[in-house]
Amino acid sequence: MWSEKQAEVLTYLESKHYRNVRQVLFGGAAGPGKTFLGCMWQIARRLAHPGTRGFLGRKELKQLKLTTFRTFMHCWNTYFHNKQPVSIKLNGQESVVYFSNGSEIFLMELAHKPSDEDFSDLGSLELTDAFIDEVSEITEKAFNILNSRIRYKLIDGVPKCLVASNPQNNWLKTTFVSDDQNIPIDLPDYRKFVPALVTDNPDKDFVKSYIQNLEILPIYDRRRLLEGDWSVRENDYPFFQDFNADKHIGSMEIVDHLPIWLSYDFNYDPTTCIVAQVDLPNIYIIDCIQRKGGTAIVTEIVKELYNDHPSGITITGDNSGHSASSAAGMKSGLAITDFQVISEILNTTAYDFKRPSKVNPKHVVSRKIINHAFKNLNILIHPRCTVLINDIQNAQVREDGKLVKDRDSNKQDAGDAFRYLIHAALPHGIKTINSYI
Repeated sequence: MWSEKQAEVLTYLESKHYRNVRQVLFGGAAGPGKTFLGCMWQIARRLAHPGTRGFLGRKELKQLKLTTFRTFMHCWNTYFHNKQPVSIKLNGQESVVYFSNGSEIFLMELAHKPSDEDFSDLGSLELTDAFIDEVSEITEKAFNILNSRIRYKLIDGVPKCLVASNPQNNWLKTTFVSDDQNIPIDLPDYRKFVPALVTDNPDKDFVKSYIQNLEILPIYDRRRLLEGDWSVRENDYPFFQDFNADKHIGSMEIVDHLPIWLSYDFNYDPTTCIVAQVDLPNIYIIDCIQRKGGTAIVTEIVKELYNDHPSGITITGDNSGHSASSAAGMKSGLAITDFQVISEILNTTAYDFKRPSKVNPKHVVSRKIINHAFKNLNILIHPRCTVLINDIQNAQVREDGKLVKDRDSNKQDAGDAFRYLIHAALPHGIKTINSYI
């Protein structure tokens, strides 16, 4: 009956081997049976443990009753009604499902209300366990307060909370999935994350038809709901507005007859290097290497992976690399430049460096050139370059045409290294691009 992923969730919730697990996120793409599992779990617990109290929650009670509770009643009527002696009764005014064995399930909304910042409506609750559907719609505070109310007739003495959601780039992601740079987080022992796709649904006929529906969605929704991508963000003011994931993401192999291009962005945390090959009108982005610790650390990795390339190496990047920096470090008590560090490690000469100008192009100019290149050249980015793809898709432009950047959620280190590469490969900008149209 259960898919492999659903069975994994139930193991965390019910196996005594996982007594320490208190919170489980069953999340990802649409259609793997998240709501179905949550409702079945709540019903089964109320039947197996008379006199206990469960919880079905969502941001709005209206949506809960139109969606989650309808699945609940489908589960009851299909798998439980007339198949055991316990009956149920819904008190619509109280929004409580009463079981004839003394168990109860509360139906409640968890929306943030300015008049009730502390969610006092939850204050008097005493629950055995809870299922929250589309948990990304609610605030982290609502989630935490609800979990503090799971304290009544605990089964095996452990509070259990199952939450389900499609991907959202908010507190849920950084709590259960990955940080702001999309690096998977180490979960504490009491939390588990079980990702799932529609293909994990055991109903294969449903899977086939549902995939056809999801495939026609816009890119943002398709990546979330079909691919289960937690890193994608909706961007109303894109800096790279002519980037198209369907056109510009794809696999390629390194070819021996073209040099390897390295384009650097020089920050200490992280230092970034884009690895590419250029054969205009083709630009292939092969790899994106990021590490904390400075230019030398990243360049040693580059040396190990790419320094034996038969056609040599071409190096470019942020023009700050020609000045001494903390990312470059010190040598014999003297400050040295990032490009000097690269040259020494890779044993290069001045001829291997491309410096299209003495200063980096202004963001307004850079944006016009790169979007013109996206539209008219064959730019292909390998799927392994997840940090770069994330930077390109999430880059935003300000009213003055500048790129939105900060050191918290919009670092744009990979995006900057990519821009420096494009400008070095296209020394005359739009004029160079137009020569290939």
